[in-house]
Amino acid sequence: RNRSNSAHSVNDSLSLQLGKHFLAGGVQLTFKNDTFDQIRDPRGNFGFTGQWTGSALADFLLGYMQAASINPTHTYTNIRTLWQGYFVQDNWHVRNGLTISLGLRWDHMPPWVQNNDQYAAIATLPNGIAGSLLTPQTSQYGRGLIPPHFYDFAPRIGFNWQPFGAGKTVVRGGYGWYFTTDIANQPFTWAEGAQAQSGASISTSNQPTIGIKTTPSLTFSNPFPGVTLGGAPTYPFANAVDPNLQDAYTQQWNLTTEQQLPAKLIATLGYVGAKSTHNYTYYPDVNMPVPVDPSTPGLASLASRRPNQTFKSGTSARSIAGDFSNGSATYHSLQAKLERRVGRGLTVLGSYTWSHAISGPSDIGGYVGGGTFNPTGLNIYNPRSDRSSAIFDLRHRFVATAIWDIPFFAHTTGWKKAAFDGLQASTIVVAQTGPAGSVFNSADTTGTGLASRPDIIPGQSPNTPAGGRTNAQWFNTAAFRTAAAGTFGNAPRVGVVTLPGILNDDSSFVKAIKFGEKRNLQLRADIFNLFLRYNANPNAVGLSLNNTSTFGKLGGGTSDVVSRVIQLSKTNLLFWQSGVASTPDCIFLGGGLIPVLRRRD
Repeated sequence: RNRSNSAHSVNDSLSLQLGKHFLAGGVQLTFKNDTFDQIRDPRGNFGFTGQWTGSALADFLLGYMQAASINPTHTYTNIRTLWQGYFVQDNWHVRNGLTISLGLRWDHMPPWVQNNDQYAAIATLPNGIAGSLLTPQTSQYGRGLIPPHFYDFAPRIGFNWQPFGAGKTVVRGGYGWYFTTDIANQPFTWAEGAQAQSGASISTSNQPTIGIKTTPSLTFSNPFPGVTLGGAPTYPFANAVDPNLQDAYTQQWNLTTEQQLPAKLIATLGYVGAKSTHNYTYYPDVNMPVPVDPSTPGLASLASRRPNQTFKSGTSARSIAGDFSNGSATYHSLQAKLERRVGRGLTVLGSYTWSHAISGPSDIGGYVGGGTFNPTGLNIYNPRSDRSSAIFDLRHRFVATAIWDIPFFAHTTGWKKAAFDGLQASTIVVAQTGPAGSVFNSADTTGTGLASRPDIIPGQSPNTPAGGRTNAQWFNTAAFRTAAAGTFGNAPRVGVVTLPGILNDDSSFVKAIKFGEKRNLQLRADIFNLFLRYNANPNAVGLSLNNTSTFGKLGGGTSDVVSRVIQLSKTNLLFWQSGVASTPDCIFLGGGLIPVLRRRD
C-alpha cells in the first residue's frame, strides 16, 4: 500500500494606506497531488481448524486447509489539481466611532483529474436516476467529469460602530460568503471505475471423521479448485454523480451589541446565523425502484423494477450509490454573555446560547460524548423528506466560569501569609440540553431494499417530559411503529427525540508558594463533577425500533455509578488521586493502589 499527498502553495499580498482607506489585495495558488496505490489482499487468507487431523498445527504442516480467500483487487489513483484564490479588501475609517470593511474574493477550484484518466462515473438524469457512463473521453466537461466553475465570487462586509461616542456601547455586524469544494472529487475517483473481478472465497463444509481416509479439497497447491480469477470488467463500486455538481458555499452573518455596565461588567447580546448551499449529499441507491407495497400480488422482482437496467451484478440490475450537491443547512442562534473583568481579584464570565441547526443528510459528526452518525439520504424521489434538525443540534447551552485570587492575606505576615497568601479558587459550570437523536427501523416497507424510518403515531409525543425520564424509558416508545406499507415513514431523519444532556461543575484550588524571586511551587486540588451529577452518554440510548430489549432504554435500563474525582498535584506531578471515573474509587499514593468506598447515585 502506498499513500502520499502533497500541497505546494504560493501566497503574496500587498497593502496600501490611502487616506482613511487601508487597502489590501492578494493571491494564493495551491497545487495538490494525491496518490493512492493498494492491493487489498494480495497473498490471501488461509484457515486451519484441525478438521483433517484433529490438530490445526498438523493441518497447517500438511497444507490441508479448511477455508481460503483472496482479493487482489488493485485500487489506484493519482490525481492532481490547481486551486486559485484572489482577494481585495478595504478597511474604511469613516469617522471616529465608525469603521466599515468591504471585501471580495474569487476562487477557482477546478475538478481533480487523474494522470492516466482511468476512472469513470455514472451520470444522473434530470430526475436523479442513474443514466449513462461518463469517462474522461466521453464527458462533455473533459478530464474532470464535472463542469468547472468560474463564478465563485464571495463578497464580505462588516462594520464597527460606537453610536454614543463614549466607547461604552459598540455595535458590530458582518456578512460574508465562503466557497469550498469536495475533497478529491470523492464521488467518482478511486474505486468507482470498471475493473476485472479478481476476488474469490471458498471453504469446506464437510467435517470428516478423524482416522477415516478423506481427500482434502483445499490444499496449498490448489487453494481455489473450480474458481477462475480475472474475467470481464464489472462495476463492483458503481457510483453516480450529478453532472451539474456545484461548489458548496456558506453565507455567515452576525449582529452583536456590547455594553459596559457598572461594577466592571460587560454585557454582549447578539444574533449569529449561517446558511450553506449545494452541500454534498450521498444517496445509497439512485437506481431505486419506485416505492410500492411489498405485499402486492404478482409484484416483479426488485432488480427488474430498477429504472436503469444497464449496470448489472451478474444478470440483474444493481443498486447505484450517488452524490449530489442538492443539500443545504441553516443555523440560527441567540448568544448572550456577561463578563466581569479583573476587579479585586475576581473574574466572572457567563454565556448562554440558544440555537437551532437544520440540515439535509449532508451533516456528519458525532453525538456529544462520542459515536458517529452516517449522513445518508433515503428517498431519491423526495430529497426534502431528509431535511430535519442537524445531528449536531444543541438547543440550549450555558457556561459559567469564575476565577478568584483570594486577596485577604496579601498584606499579612508570618504563618498566615505563608499558609494563605497566593490562594486561588476557580470553577466552571456547563449545562446543555442533549443532542438530537434518530429512531431507526430495519424494515423494508417500500419494496426498494432500503430500511424505512418509523411512523410517529398521531396524538403521541416522542419525548417524555424531563421529570418523567428514567433509565428504563428515556423517551415515549409508544409513539413509534413500523411505517405503513409503501411509505418510508413520517419520522424525521434526526431530532425526533432528545438525548441526554450535560450538567457538570469542575472546581480547582491553587496555592502558590514562592521561594525567593525566581522559584515558585504550585499546589493544586482539582475536583471534577463536584456535585455528583450523573451525565449519561447520549449513545447509550437504545434507538432501534426492532430491538425491543433496548429500545428507549438508557444503558440497558440499569443505574450507573456516579463518581466524583479529586486530584491533588504539585506543579505538573500527580501524587494523589481519588475517585477515578468509571473505575472503583481509589487513592494513588507513592505508587500504591488502595481501594476505598465509592458513592452511588
